[in-house]
Amino acid sequence: MTLSLLLPEIVAAQSEISAFNLTGIGAATPFARDYQALGINPANLSIKNAFEKDACMGLFDLTLSIHSDALSKEDLRSNVFGGELSNLSASQKREYALDFATGRNAVNSDMMTFGFSKSTKSMGTFAFSIRDRFSYYSKLGQTASDILWLGFSAPYFDSLVIQNGNILDTIANSPTISTDQLNIISGFVQSANALSISKIFLGTRMNLTWYREFNFGWGNTIIDQEGLQLHLGASGKFLWGQGLIDITDDGSNTQAFSSLSPIISIDYGSAASSNPTALAEDAWKFKPVGTGFGVDLGASLVLQKRLILNASITDIGQIKWTGNVYELDNKPLLSYATEGLTNPDIINAFDLLQGSDGFLSWKGAFEKRTTLPTTLRLGAGFDDLKWIKFGIDVIAPISQSYAAMDKALVNIGGEITIAKWLHFQAGYSTGGNYGAKIPVGFYISRMDGAKEFGIASRDAITFFRDNDPTISFAMGFMRFRW
Repeated sequence: MTLSLLLPEIVAAQSEISAFNLTGIGAATPFARDYQALGINPANLSIKNAFEKDACMGLFDLTLSIHSDALSKEDLRSNVFGGELSNLSASQKREYALDFATGRNAVNSDMMTFGFSKSTKSMGTFAFSIRDRFSYYSKLGQTASDILWLGFSAPYFDSLVIQNGNILDTIANSPTISTDQLNIISGFVQSANALSISKIFLGTRMNLTWYREFNFGWGNTIIDQEGLQLHLGASGKFLWGQGLIDITDDGSNTQAFSSLSPIISIDYGSAASSNPTALAEDAWKFKPVGTGFGVDLGASLVLQKRLILNASITDIGQIKWTGNVYELDNKPLLSYATEGLTNPDIINAFDLLQGSDGFLSWKGAFEKRTTLPTTLRLGAGFDDLKWIKFGIDVIAPISQSYAAMDKALVNIGGEITIAKWLHFQAGYSTGGNYGAKIPVGFYISRMDGAKEFGIASRDAITFFRDNDPTISFAMGFMRFRW
């Protein structure tokens, strides 16, 4: 599996679901309209947009964010765009082993392939969208990070097997040993000192989820008086599970599950032959490995046609994974014959953890049920419907889902319309799975809002600093109203 396969084709998101004309403002909860309100607050479906148009359609709206506490901006760019990654010295590998034990890596992406909404005079507004949502988060414990980066020379292994011609010899492992000058075959630990896989992953959290969402929503104005409107909305969604990895240690127990469609190619070795849920080798690359359902509920209050107060609960539901399901085979790790990562390629890191050459052991399983990352969204905003809007929203996890955010995300932002057709946005975000960010963006509305296109980034700070980078963009070029 390569990053060029993973990112362009698996484009989706987590709780930070957004769109190209909402990303720059940051605070999407008060301002999402028409089909873009799906996944954010379905009550907003029945709030009229500034252009007073009844129907809206969009195609291929993409957002993507990649963040790393451990990689530099240059290395992160090389991972994403296929640049040159230099080989690491032994001392550099030890530094990365420490960095990955304390740092976080996250990928969140969302691609809406189709969205449509239509307002009616008596029955409210109906909407439908199809989108792929992908999120990845990892933070390794120290022992797992050591083995990932240092391989058989990690401190966990007390002895090394070296080859000198046709002769194999065993020497004690030591941080002072030059791995570049010795032909090391493998490392091993005495059985009395060996740890089970669950103990090796102490302090680790690694989660990947990818599913395709078919979302049907409805919103209507329940109260419509002078200076006050109350809007309620709901949506139901059918989910195709495309990928799951959950490796979580809570301090007392480590659990690990995996269910991946064939497009994410992982070699499970001999575990695949005895897995009752293993897919055929010639299975469709995008064959779903899980199915599920979800519900979103929302309410919005509009005062004096300008002030918006709203709240929603999104992603109430679960997915049942039934294809290519694996669980942790919690056996001791006695030996390891891989040298670890030779450069900061995070996809090679993924393979060394999961694949047949990795140190995470799998065994077949029948099924796995996971809850969606149920989220509370609160928003408040002001929109003069002509030149300026500004607002705040808070996005907080309220479930224990493996894919839930670490902590609440707070967004503050605004939009200024320079000309009737040109809109600039900026904001400030903190929390979630990232550090502080400054989203920025612009979009263009032509023909009185009939056509819209633009581009945005969730973090302008990355352009001016090398460490703690977030590579982020949102774009859309095919959004129409009538």
